[in-house]
Amino acid sequence: MSKSLFPSPFQRRRSSSAFSQHSTSERSPLLSFPNPATVNDAASTPKRPTASSLHNRVVIILVLLVIAIDLPAYFQSVPRVRLLEGIYCKNYYLEHDPSVIGPGGMVPEAYCKLNSIQKELALLRGWLTFFDYAPGG
Repeated sequence: MSKSLFPSPFQRRRSSSAFSQHSTSERSPLLSFPNPATVNDAASTPKRPTASSLHNRVVIILVLLVIAIDLPAYFQSVPRVRLLEGIYCKNYYLEHDPSVIGPGGMVPEAYCKLNSIQKELALLRGWLTFFDYAPGG
């Protein structure tokens, strides 16, 4: 019997591939599952995380949590300081030289760097920091 170049689709064929261990046909399953008798028990059980890997995960989560909480507060402090500085600056120049105050009541930031203005601002920032971190504040 000679072999045909085009075998019948109903004939069972054996694969010569090294990857295939089973014969294929219309009735053979498309997905193969490993034989439970040949599977190694150690490979099939999930590995438990070690204490050091759990410790590392906890530390990473806590660091990300601290960053997520503190970063917006840090970004909020910059405009807050500028606003307070502008108030002290405007009050200072209302008393000493009103010609520096521009339209809308704004004073250029360069004029606000005087020691007397910065000293009052530093004192207020110290008190605000204390009350920000005080319990119940």
